[in-house]
Amino acid sequence: MRILTQIRNHLTNKFLSLLIILSGILITISATLLLIPPAEDIVDIKNNLWNIQIVPQTFNIICKPANKTEFAISSPSPKHNTISNLSYSNNSIKWKYPASNTLVSITLHDDELSININSSDSADFTFPIIDQAQNLKALILPHREGMYVPLSDKKWRRLLINTELDTTEGLTIPFFGLQLNNYILTYIITNRYNNLITFEDNNNSIKTTFTHTFPTINPNRQYGFIIKLGDNTSPVLPAKAYRKYLIDSNKFVSMKEKLHTTPKATRLLGAIHGYLWGDLRMSYDDVYPDKWKTICDKIIAQSKSNEPTPGKRIKELINPEYWDTLVELTQQEYPSDYHKSTVALGLSEVLSRNDFYSSDYFSEISLPNDFIAPNKNLKSLSPKDIFDINSNLLYACYPTELRQPSKWGYGYSTRMLEMLHSSGIERARLVHDLWDFGMIDYRPEVAILADKFGYLLGAYDGYDTIHDPKYYGTDESWSTAQFNKELFDKAIVVQSNGDKKNGFGGTGGTLNPIAARPFIEERVRRIINATPYNSYFIDCDAFGELVDDYSTLYPMTQEKDAQELVSRMKWISKTFNLVIGSEGGSSYAAPVIHVAEGMISSSFFSFSSYSKEADKDSPYYLGNCYPLHAPAIFFRPALVNDDVLYTEYAPQFRLPLNEIVFHDSFISTNHYASGSLKFSNVKKLAELTSLLYLVPPMYHFNIKEFTKNKATILKHYNFFSPIHKQLGFSQMTDFNWLTPDHLVQKTTFDNKLEMIANFGSTTFTYKDIEIPPMSIIARWLANGEYTTYP
Repeated sequence: MRILTQIRNHLTNKFLSLLIILSGILITISATLLLIPPAEDIVDIKNNLWNIQIVPQTFNIICKPANKTEFAISSPSPKHNTISNLSYSNNSIKWKYPASNTLVSITLHDDELSININSSDSADFTFPIIDQAQNLKALILPHREGMYVPLSDKKWRRLLINTELDTTEGLTIPFFGLQLNNYILTYIITNRYNNLITFEDNNNSIKTTFTHTFPTINPNRQYGFIIKLGDNTSPVLPAKAYRKYLIDSNKFVSMKEKLHTTPKATRLLGAIHGYLWGDLRMSYDDVYPDKWKTICDKIIAQSKSNEPTPGKRIKELINPEYWDTLVELTQQEYPSDYHKSTVALGLSEVLSRNDFYSSDYFSEISLPNDFIAPNKNLKSLSPKDIFDINSNLLYACYPTELRQPSKWGYGYSTRMLEMLHSSGIERARLVHDLWDFGMIDYRPEVAILADKFGYLLGAYDGYDTIHDPKYYGTDESWSTAQFNKELFDKAIVVQSNGDKKNGFGGTGGTLNPIAARPFIEERVRRIINATPYNSYFIDCDAFGELVDDYSTLYPMTQEKDAQELVSRMKWISKTFNLVIGSEGGSSYAAPVIHVAEGMISSSFFSFSSYSKEADKDSPYYLGNCYPLHAPAIFFRPALVNDDVLYTEYAPQFRLPLNEIVFHDSFISTNHYASGSLKFSNVKKLAELTSLLYLVPPMYHFNIKEFTKNKATILKHYNFFSPIHKQLGFSQMTDFNWLTPDHLVQKTTFDNKLEMIANFGSTTFTYKDIEIPPMSIIARWLANGEYTTYP
């Protein structure tokens, strides 16, 4: 029995050993299908293009393209250790981080690696971390128009360190690219909201970290990437990849599609862009230039009369400070523009009053036959009606000193439009500020004439900031920021810590767009009903500064914020058939906007220590916002410092990423604070860049400024406009550097036209065509014909 028992035990052990061996074989076989590998193992998913090695415990991902140098898609994160629920196959992998309740899934398909990160927690999650000194040459970032950041460049490293970029304002299109020795890697961000990219120094290299926040108010707690592998053939390859992604997702809206609902957008073809400046009521130029002392002397003399006179009425009603300025003006041999503008403003306020007319003060004046005293029928008269009546009354008092009221206005006037049109400018998109606190346009005839000339003209409006109504009409506020007290008390965005979010410049508060919508519709209707604009400008809506609102009354995610901004721009455009422009061109707004200001150049210099000091003798001083007919901040020439020149204007660091994606969807141009003629030391660089990208210039107009710069403006217009009329809504099909220093560049449009710009200091020869330094040629591919500028 003992022997039998020993034999049985021996056979049993052998059988168990065999089972263990067979089980190990089965585990090994199954692991390639869907089983858990040992902890800390590297998991490979691959195809014939590349092999992806993943360490789930640290979220380290190594890319090994076929026959090329490997690269880290993401370096190890110190935050991750324990994982669970790991499963994988030849082309996919999934796992969970229990500590943060985060699920990760990765799939490889052809040249795309799809990564999705889903969390039920509200904490931040960091991925990817790009931290590598070797092989990585440059970052390709769609910051505004686009930039190329060589990581070997010490100055760029200094400027980039400690900078933060979100992916709606900081990156106007949700992707970024890495240029490596042999290929380019594109990261398409599948959730553009609540992301932050930071840069820090790491042993003379740049460590780039991408962090997503899962807000408690947002039920959509996932983000991820589509990572595409491409050859290092073009620095705009990431933009081409994103454009294809948009088109494949049916999210791309072309300008041709927009024309179906807004046909007057065709007027953007060949158009220059500009702002018209001048007081909305009486301008300093409404008095003939050599008659200012005369009219002021007359007013003063009349004010001293024992009888009621127009001058006495003016003195009774005008603000004493303005009266003092009027007296000072008469003591100047050559009255200053400041004194003229100030007195004009004082007279404007007088002419806006319904009690200006009193029969005894004007008994000696020959009044117009159709004159109606404004104080006789107050209920039927608008502020504009009252002003028009009083303007004609003032003209009747001083006909030799004043222009006829029908010709009043300076930059914003029919005179200004007639000057533009008679100079040969057939296409223009023009904007003006409704500085008046009532948001009233006192000259609707300007909009009527603009439409007749074939121009686009619209008001500057905005709904981002709300001010306390107690500051209405003061220098502590501006017209677009004024609503009622209830909205101010209840509709300012609440941050996650419970604090209310400040408005632009730290003043007032950031206005919730959901709460603002009824006020927007009322104001826009009132403005358009009073003046027949054919375009409209909405400040900030396309800028990308999105917020989460934790208020109980108007809770809102960043995604909802973007949807509301797009919805109101679309409502304005569709309801009134208006061409829509906005500040910035963040891609969430691309389906609805026609014009994006601030993409080509901006006054918000992200990577640079730009001096905006109050030293008015500094060449970098931008200027203040006065006088209204020529605000110094727009008209005063200034310089940009070396850092701004390097990061914002130097051509070797600029890429037309936005144009590659959206040139045929909307028109890009400069921010109005960095107009085409503002910064004298980069003016030529800016001009060549805009021509290379085939985008319009941005000017500031009043009669004096246009007269001074007419030759410069027309020279550019005569080269740019005919080309843009043909290809302004075309696709930018390619961009390339033609020299190793990146100073000769070529763009291609619809595979019909090449623009070749030489930013260098020596002549460059292209297809037997000599291109002088700081010049550009437009060459038609069908016949080889070309023109040169300048």
